[in-house]
Amino acid sequence: MRDVIIISAESGDMVLEADPENPLTQYFGQIDVIKTTDYKTIGRIYEFLKLHCFLRDAYMAGNAPMRVPVPGKEGQYMERTPEERLIALQGMLMPHARDPKRLRLYRTVGLDSLTETEVYCMNQLLGVNDATKLDEEVQGAEWGEFKKQHGMVQRLVRNFRDLPMHVLFTCSRAYIQNENKQQIYSPMMTGKLASQVQGFVDMVGYLVIGASQEEGKAPPRRMYVVGQPRFAAKHRFARFKGTHFDNPNIPGILRAVGLADSLSPPSPAAASVTAAPTPAKLTNQSSATEGKSGDSAGVASAGD
Repeated sequence: MRDVIIISAESGDMVLEADPENPLTQYFGQIDVIKTTDYKTIGRIYEFLKLHCFLRDAYMAGNAPMRVPVPGKEGQYMERTPEERLIALQGMLMPHARDPKRLRLYRTVGLDSLTETEVYCMNQLLGVNDATKLDEEVQGAEWGEFKKQHGMVQRLVRNFRDLPMHVLFTCSRAYIQNENKQQIYSPMMTGKLASQVQGFVDMVGYLVIGASQEEGKAPPRRMYVVGQPRFAAKHRFARFKGTHFDNPNIPGILRAVGLADSLSPPSPAAASVTAAPTPAKLTNQSSATEGKSGDSAGVASAGD
């Protein structure tokens, strides 16, 4: 498994604990989780990733050392290899990492979640921060703040999407009314952002959890990637003819859509991802899975 970085705005990283029944979870130790509680920090992490991708590609290409300024000494320069710069850069972002000397070459970033990130954006616009007391009255959001928030969150999603990486976003779900006056589940975002962010990415999945069939066994999960009357979902991959993935995982999804043909044969866990070929089968089974606790909407973008 390649290096993965998760930006945790919801502090939900307990889900990354290893599961003895799922061999893929043995690699969770290679996932770096960066916790954040404000919008500004997410912006700095984006800048880190942008530079990291440049240095990562230079390292992979075997580029020669680069001249960089000597810290604290104006006008003086020193030579540093892309690897040395990558190690120094990740040390600035994660000074207390488990293995700070291990070189990270990130190919995947996840933002958990866009819903909470949008809240942080509004807090910044209203001047709410860690120093704001719980009983302190704060300014109410008006049209101007909502307009700024809309543009800032749009820019954030676009910029992350355009990184040369696989980009994963999660969202809570909301029951909203669409332009045809129909009530559907959609990403929990303010106003038109709920539909606009779906257009920025290659796949939008609606994840549901069914009832466990055996005591002590994890309940089945299903991620729909084709929209239905009750929820929004989509994908852009012509090669994939199904409507959903059962027990989804990243290796299985990438293989199904044709983005990982050159990888080694799937492990038993990855092979468990299946796709339903017909809407009829989806209709028969959807009633057993929709509406269970843990349902969520997600958006994802595939990079290099």
